Amino acid sequence: MARNLDLRGIAAALIPGSSLMVLLWAAPAHALDPRCGNRFATGSFVCVIDKPVVSQHETAYPTVQFAPGDVVDVQADGCVQTGGAGNTWKRYVNPTGSGIDHLYHGLVRIPSAEPAGSGLVRIETVIGRRQTVTGTGADQSQLVMHLGYEDDEYADNGYYSHDDGNDDQCKNDHGHGGPAQVRITITRGVTAPGTDSRFDFDVLSSHASDPNQLLYNPHWAWQQHAGHQGQIPSTSSCHNFSKSDTLGGLPSPVLAPNFPDCTDQADASSVDLPDGLNAQICRVGGIFKSDSFAGHVNWFPVTLEGHAGWGDESVDDDNTFTFTSDEAGNPLSVNGRAGLHIEFDSDETTKHFGSNEWTAFHGAVDSDNHDLAKKLFDGHTVLTGMFGLDGEHNLKSELHPLFAMATRRENLENSPGDDTWLIFVRNRGDEGFCSSQLWDLGFEDYTFRLPWLAGMGSVDVDWNRTQFEGTDGTSGPNVAVLPPPSADAGVYVTYHLGPSLTSPFIDGALHLVWTPAAVASAGVATRVTGKLTAHPITLAEDTKAGEVDEVETRIRAAEIRIAPAQRQSVQLARAVDATGPAVHRLPRGTPVQKIAVRPSAVKLARAHAISAGTATAKLERDAAQIHALCAASNNAPVGLPASLCVAR
Repeated sequence: MARNLDLRGIAAALIPGSSLMVLLWAAPAHALDPRCGNRFATGSFVCVIDKPVVSQHETAYPTVQFAPGDVVDVQADGCVQTGGAGNTWKRYVNPTGSGIDHLYHGLVRIPSAEPAGSGLVRIETVIGRRQTVTGTGADQSQLVMHLGYEDDEYADNGYYSHDDGNDDQCKNDHGHGGPAQVRITITRGVTAPGTDSRFDFDVLSSHASDPNQLLYNPHWAWQQHAGHQGQIPSTSSCHNFSKSDTLGGLPSPVLAPNFPDCTDQADASSVDLPDGLNAQICRVGGIFKSDSFAGHVNWFPVTLEGHAGWGDESVDDDNTFTFTSDEAGNPLSVNGRAGLHIEFDSDETTKHFGSNEWTAFHGAVDSDNHDLAKKLFDGHTVLTGMFGLDGEHNLKSELHPLFAMATRRENLENSPGDDTWLIFVRNRGDEGFCSSQLWDLGFEDYTFRLPWLAGMGSVDVDWNRTQFEGTDGTSGPNVAVLPPPSADAGVYVTYHLGPSLTSPFIDGALHLVWTPAAVASAGVATRVTGKLTAHPITLAEDTKAGEVDEVETRIRAAEIRIAPAQRQSVQLARAVDATGPAVHRLPRGTPVQKIAVRPSAVKLARAHAISAGTATAKLERDAAQIHALCAASNNAPVGLPASLCVAR
């Protein structure tokens, strides 16, 4: 059925900087705040667009005008008729169903916005991410809102003949299953209000973004609502992000991901499910142990600051450690687990790191010297990783993969004369055993902001002790310092990685040397400015809280039941790519630069979960390990399904 277009109030205009003609569509029936169309008005006001145009790729809305310096918050909700057969309504922001990797998303363009840029981007990627209009590269007349829609056939799109949509995504008992609506909050000349969301599991932050324009120390929207401060939400309030599919008309015992009513910051394209042999094992865990689907749902990379506590190296070679936030109230924790779970694949990282500090750490891990590993690892930390929930064990919160880590080791140097940060940076990684995809950080350069030590007046780098190495094409560190009293005071350390296609990494340790301020306050402790509001989560507490991976535990238990010599052959079977990438020593950096303002932000490729395709090497390692375990156990690994060993 074709949509009948109401042509009243339509004019033609060019998209700034292009020859593409778009329609200027006057705002629909909802009465706009008169300030929306007056770029000289001040205050904080909301501009609501009911039933945004979805019958063409892009539409300009000149009734919503911006001015340089505007702070803009974008929210959207509701559904769209996409046409076709069956239930064809889909969510406007985060649809479910086939084709959503490139179709059926609402789009927004805010010219000269930072960090989103001037391009037409998915609304999903800016929700919870405040934008600032810079005016750079655009005439004032071009600073108007544009909305758009992704589809391959627009003629039958619209808001007619409502249905519940596939997967009941537009069912009205989920809330806002009716026509789409976009809400643009513009703040001009006054302090911007905090961001909020009706979705309990949207990820928001009350802080300025990190130097890479990633959310810094965020929390759940639920945790900022009245009565929930300091509490930990339960995913059971949102059906554990899962549903039971039907198989031949009967409920399937295997749960599937489903969460459009839980968050509008993630969709099926950011889900990572296991495949092949991994799927057989992980789904066993899902049927008998977990209340959720087996796999991961990802939001986007975030940056956290707090305390790192070494855990262990799991049977699939993932390095695991605990994280306790500097923030009160256990931000982003779920299901009664305080703190977050952090993981990164040693087959992609530490097994190939060759700097002195990382070699010592990896040696301690390999020799099962847990105390030494903690001594070489634990401390105040700055982390960037893909934030998500791991459904393999009842949706634990985690950063996985971890892209960047800088930890000020609390049990070693830890003094103004040798303030050492153990560091690695990369921009691609996998998500562990119950997954099958690689995920990208989204940019080629990365900057840490390390905290300023209290009572210190200046800082330099000891280049004689500082050592970094990296893969081909990498460089850094470049160090700039912004001293107090600036609110952005810190040590800014930047690395260049290059394209993620080659899975680049940099590893090493940065040795800082601090000089006290000329007039220091008596009794001021020399330590990082961040202060923990709760005791660091320990490995024992992590285990007690149920953070041990169910699948990895099963595989480890099966390996223990075979003879030691055979056990070693199983463990060695994972060494599929033992040669590793080419790595070289990086030259010492340039002299430390003193700056007066925070460095310019790195441009993001996309502020969302970026899938980089199949994690082929990881899946090969996993399969080789299972095949070796089958051979060593006469095709009967204890605690694992016998079907794993059939027709290998």
